[in-house]
Amino acid sequence: MSTRINTNGFRFSGRTYHRKGAHGVQMGSYGIKHLLRGFSHFSYVKDVEELELDSLEAIRLSQMSNSEINILLEGKPKWIPSKGDASIELSRQRIRDYDLELKRFSIKSRNRLMEIINADEECLEVLRRRRSRIVDTIWVILDAKIESSVTTGGEMKMQMDAAKGLVKLKGHTGGEFSREIDLEIGADTVFAYRMLRPQFSGRKREGKVNFLRADYRGLF
Repeated sequence: MSTRINTNGFRFSGRTYHRKGAHGVQMGSYGIKHLLRGFSHFSYVKDVEELELDSLEAIRLSQMSNSEINILLEGKPKWIPSKGDASIELSRQRIRDYDLELKRFSIKSRNRLMEIINADEECLEVLRRRRSRIVDTIWVILDAKIESSVTTGGEMKMQMDAAKGLVKLKGHTGGEFSREIDLEIGADTVFAYRMLRPQFSGRKREGKVNFLRADYRGLF
């Protein structure tokens, strides 16, 4: 599967994701899209712990080209080790020493996300503004030992700790020997993300959100 990375975006398997301001973005972030500096979030949707996640795609850093690695390291991203809670700054040495992967996590159901948005007046107030967006997908760098345990047959739900800016992933792996997963993703570990643009029923955005469309502008 082809990949492409630049300072604005990340392309994988025919889909593109934003990178500007990724260090401050988290799953469920909502706010305003700025054309020059990317996404500026204000808060997180409430009740995100009710949302199930999809996590089917990953790419090994060892398979990336030198030029891609150079761009990857420019933003001084952090990665999540298989043991311990603290994230670690990425370097060429650590890419050589560890089996690391970029992993995608996405909210499974946009319909369920819209239900939560429409029940959250604070979120609706922001999303009614011009150029408002909400994040439904993040890419993070983590130890492949973690990635290999998150299988297609597994189930994951997330819980937001807004005070700490953490997403806590809880669930279990699939297969005959299922085991529990408990993973914390800090905002400073997000490498790329996808934004959704809300559409509203009624005139002048006075109604409820009735559609969420992926925003790919300003990337490649």
